[in-house]
Amino acid sequence: MRQQALGQQVDSNEAAGSSRLRLGITDFGPVSRGILDLKPLTVLVGPNGCGKSHVATLIHSIINTECEMLNPFVLDQKDTFVTKKLIEEAGRIAGAHQAGADAVDSNIWMLYIEHKFQVLFEILSANFSSAHTNLIRIGEKRFELDVKSRIISGSISCTNVIDANPTEKIPLIVNFSKHVSAQDLDISKMIHENENTLILDIPYFSNKATEAYMIIQWLLALLHFRQAQLERCIYFPAERGGLTLAYKSLTLHFYSGLGMTSANPIDSELTNVSTQFLGLHLMSPDNKTEFAPLVEMFEESALQGSVIAQENTTKSLSLAFKKDKSILPLSRSASSVKDLAIFLLYLKHVAKKGETIVLEEPETTLHPDNQILLAGLIARLVNAGLRIVVTTHSPYFLEQLSHCVVAGSSQAGKEFREFADDERLDKASVAAYSFEEDDGGYKMMPINVDDEGIPQHDFVNASERQYNELLKLEQD
Repeated sequence: MRQQALGQQVDSNEAAGSSRLRLGITDFGPVSRGILDLKPLTVLVGPNGCGKSHVATLIHSIINTECEMLNPFVLDQKDTFVTKKLIEEAGRIAGAHQAGADAVDSNIWMLYIEHKFQVLFEILSANFSSAHTNLIRIGEKRFELDVKSRIISGSISCTNVIDANPTEKIPLIVNFSKHVSAQDLDISKMIHENENTLILDIPYFSNKATEAYMIIQWLLALLHFRQAQLERCIYFPAERGGLTLAYKSLTLHFYSGLGMTSANPIDSELTNVSTQFLGLHLMSPDNKTEFAPLVEMFEESALQGSVIAQENTTKSLSLAFKKDKSILPLSRSASSVKDLAIFLLYLKHVAKKGETIVLEEPETTLHPDNQILLAGLIARLVNAGLRIVVTTHSPYFLEQLSHCVVAGSSQAGKEFREFADDERLDKASVAAYSFEEDDGGYKMMPINVDDEGIPQHDFVNASERQYNELLKLEQD
């Protein structure tokens, strides 16, 4: 059996650059090993069943753990950690201060990080709709992950149980200062670091109960201070077209379960990723995002119409396709419209800068010409401030993304004036990974993205096989 560093360990001293997340993987699902550095655009390329979706779902799980993005169909799942631990810690700190201490050590931040790992374990199980042990690669005894993100950093391993070893263990000192006013408090100004120690400056209070109450508020603000700067991740699964058509019956099933008394009222074979996707149908069609003009331009070019959401008499949304003066229900629209409907509506009515979007196999129902147009839209969205993870096995889609990199990075590309400026991608903002067979699984390998774009070795090999086959047929 291979002996490897834990979770293909990521060097914690290496500068992350524009990375939102760095991830090392060993024996997770079909993936035998690999290291991923998430960029504004991250492309996962490989055959069916190679683990692209496992990696994409893992990315989604980690980002949403940090943001505490909950399934919209599930009741508030936040446990008593924050309430219980903060009350206990605030009382202890206030008591120490009343006893004469002006600075009190606290482990609340480290407890919070450990809690985040527990939340991640729950989200992983829900996102894969499976026990953690089922995520171990077939034939192996454990999976290992190494995570370096903005809040969650550490190693994760799973044999019979899943366990974590956080690497970010920053001590916290609560410092009572006469120079801090209780009237004008900005949590960002109250927090500072000194020699890898987090310091929270708070004012004096003569009353212990009042002081304890205020300490709870400041500790809570501290815990969410970094988290508040993070945006959620939205997953558009490969089965999105079918989920959209079945939306009404599925949501009726989900909502009927909310009155049950069990801890998890929803009993479904659908993954948390799929139910989160269904929750996007609750969007308001009246809101328009800054991305709407980009989407509308794509719709006009690729679909010759637009996807619309209308409120019906029951205040629920009906999705339709508008072309010229005709409005067709989504069920009677082209498969490409069904497949992209919620993705396009989300971009037009919900999306915010900084969010991460995972889009599985966008090319599935699209003609090659429209795949090229969609690649252009992806480039525009990245340049407009969205972060996108896309899985694909389309040479047309990948080639157009490659053209966007060439146009944005090379001097020749920059001089090509016919290429739209907002479709040009900086090579430093793009990461691409291929999945190659390895010891009964697939290793995730980085693809070098440079001035010449994104290489397509997988597709070139397939084309060569077809060409050689044709030569033999003609010779016979």
